[in-house]
Amino acid sequence: MAAAFRLQGFRQYATEQVVYSEKPRPRSGQYPDGLRPGKRGDDRNLYQLYRKVTPQGVSQLEAPTYREWKALHSGEWTGSYVVDRVEVVGWVRMQRGGGARPDTLQFMALPEGPLPAELADFGISLLGDSEAPAWSSLRHYDSHMIDALRGRGFTVLLTQLLLVKELALRVPKPVREKGLVPSFG
Repeated sequence: MAAAFRLQGFRQYATEQVVYSEKPRPRSGQYPDGLRPGKRGDDRNLYQLYRKVTPQGVSQLEAPTYREWKALHSGEWTGSYVVDRVEVVGWVRMQRGGGARPDTLQFMALPEGPLPAELADFGISLLGDSEAPAWSSLRHYDSHMIDALRGRGFTVLLTQLLLVKELALRVPKPVREKGLVPSFG
């Protein structure tokens, strides 16, 4: 299937893995130093973290500027936690599922041990006594978080390629219009 898309001019810019667990359980109660609830002013620091953990080729496609990144992620900070150690080095958010939809864990972290493992344990602890399964969608460059979750009973449910096709658009040349000058009399 990927070959068919490539023939149409698409190219792969990332790989995404969805990891899943029926009954997620943390391995320890050791959580990251500097962990605190997210607050309104964290968005710029989270953008800096995004730029550090995301390959430049990906960030230039998805959100090359802070304004574009913020527009993509508006409303995502409610109920989130950050790991603040002079600079923000980690972020986690849990969203409850409903019906057949599992609980969702979202992560962003620098690949510095033991941060991914501790952040995974904290994220799983946010699930509390939920009987629902949980999943998380992570990119190939988040392999440290994928490994941490796999070490806590998560398995890879699916892997998908993220593709992009760049289109050339013809932009009309601006035409200068004559200004209207009022005439009196």
